[in-house]
Amino acid sequence: MTDTPDPFRGLVVQRTHRIALQGDADEVFALFGPVREADWAAGWDPELVSGDPEALEPGGVFRTRDPVRGTSIWLLSRLDPTRRRVEYVKTTPVSDLTQITITVAPEAASEARAEVTYRLTGLSPAGNEYVAGFTEPRYRELIDEWATAINHYLTTGGRLHTEL
Repeated sequence: MTDTPDPFRGLVVQRTHRIALQGDADEVFALFGPVREADWAAGWDPELVSGDPEALEPGGVFRTRDPVRGTSIWLLSRLDPTRRRVEYVKTTPVSDLTQITITVAPEAASEARAEVTYRLTGLSPAGNEYVAGFTEPRYRELIDEWATAINHYLTTGGRLHTEL
């Protein structure tokens, strides 16, 4: 018998939630780019590392900073404008890796539905703790806050002042 520690295993959690948005599906889809998110998400301030700041394009890289969790690095990994689908990979290196998929579909005239999926993988014991805390109720609350902020922007042209 050896005294080798058990190998680390990252905890994986996947959550999906759909939200109703008060705008044309193409207009809504454009709001899920790294630059346009600032139109509706207070506190969103990405630092572009590569890619065109005016366009969604696969391979674009940017960073965000969180005073508690530190710097996260984002990659726009897939983009399908025809299907209104965008995918990001985000890593907070000391904690977790998150795959985010957003698909927008028309619902009715000037209404859209967005389906948002997060798949988190812990990269450390602290990351596993963060992932374990990413519960279904917490996730639904987060994405419902997105809906409130996006709908506010779509109806007023302004941003709510609470950070998401």
